[in-house]
Amino acid sequence: MAAVGLQLFENCSSFLENLLIMRRAMNPFNVSKGLWQAETPIPSTQEQITAGNSRREFTFALTLIASLIGLPMSALAQSGMASVYAYSGGRTASGERAVPSALTAAHRTLPFGTMVRVTDAHTGRSVVVRVNDRGPFMRGRIIDVTPAAARALGFSGLAHVTLDVVGTKG
Repeated sequence: MAAVGLQLFENCSSFLENLLIMRRAMNPFNVSKGLWQAETPIPSTQEQITAGNSRREFTFALTLIASLIGLPMSALAQSGMASVYAYSGGRTASGERAVPSALTAAHRTLPFGTMVRVTDAHTGRSVVVRVNDRGPFMRGRIIDVTPAAARALGFSGLAHVTLDVVGTKG
């Protein structure tokens, strides 16, 4: 972990140095002297490429560290519209049988088995559901819940909700 932190620091410092070179090249006017600075070197094409690579490396390093310390992007709280499943029987995307009385849900990106706390913004009620399907496929909706979960939340059609990942099952 310390090696990753050291690499991040090195990438960050080289990125900032390259950014400073680029800034000087873009604005060669010296405000304190009131004249153009002829001595400011314009970065070569290789230096410009290096600055771009440093930025990509810096972004990659930040993403890597965030994933290593357990902050997956999907774990961030989401807010939006929830809808109730229109069950017609059959199987979910995870292969399970669709059961309207179960506390399950469909989400576009969360892994199957993820436990999510769904809180109704209007009533304040919340329920923990397990993701076992993909969806919703309607624009503006973030989760589909079973009729049982919708009853627990106190709605029957659409509701404004907040999602918080609480863990995984299994």
